[in-house]
Amino acid sequence: MNAEQVEKVLQALLRGPEAHGFPTPLWTLERIAEVILRETGVQYNFHYVAELLHQWDWSAQKPEAVAKERDEAEIARWKSEEWPRIKKGAHKRAAKIAFLDESGFSQKPNVRRTWAPRGQTPHLNIHFNWKRLNVIGSLVCKADGQQADLLLHFQEKTIKEDAVLDYLQDLHQQVPGPIVLLWDHLSAHTSGKVAAYLTANQDWLTVEWFPGYAPELNPIEYVWSYSKDKPMANRSPDTLGEIKDTLRAMSKRLVSDQEVMYGFLEASELYPKKDGRSLP
Repeated sequence: MNAEQVEKVLQALLRGPEAHGFPTPLWTLERIAEVILRETGVQYNFHYVAELLHQWDWSAQKPEAVAKERDEAEIARWKSEEWPRIKKGAHKRAAKIAFLDESGFSQKPNVRRTWAPRGQTPHLNIHFNWKRLNVIGSLVCKADGQQADLLLHFQEKTIKEDAVLDYLQDLHQQVPGPIVLLWDHLSAHTSGKVAAYLTANQDWLTVEWFPGYAPELNPIEYVWSYSKDKPMANRSPDTLGEIKDTLRAMSKRLVSDQEVMYGFLEASELYPKKDGRSLP
């Protein structure tokens, strides 16, 4: 193929497999070879297609799941209109912002690749009858992203409205002054019991809602990703207490480095990037 044909093929591939009549959004070497033939009349053995893709700086990647229910226009509007309003209001009232979310950690490890002699696959001993630890957490900071802190609560049971209420009461005790709480529409956040509590505590608590199906906007999501990718990777603890200890130590270490904490805020794109900063 000449340069013009290559560009034509690349533009065709960027339209996705389904645009070319394939039943699923999956590019295989065979499908790409077929598209090349259709677009240029040039026939390649599909084994050579992999070499072409490397030359074009393409790589095999696992797709990131995105909810079909997402409303991209509403998410963009929230970022451009609602978030500036929320941040400005918190700054004016000298309120802390609490980004709240729930997550789960289990004795079954997050398995990551590790180095070993070729042909000698490492063994990872795990619990097949594993238990799960549920966590409610908030990344709390000033409106400008400074003085960031992490507040985590642990429990073995599924997180329901009573656990959320207990957490909000502790949040009030640990973070004096007004709080602007941002969270999603999880059923435990929207129950009648929680709604009554929010109404009764408007003197110190203001609640704002993330747009639906947009977890990437919540900075605490990046704390969860970090914890599962770093301290919990390839770790199969014998007790849930070990998980608690690991997460508490991680939290203390992260909070001690405010540059790292600001990195989580940057990742959400709710706060401007600082030169040379990246996630830990």
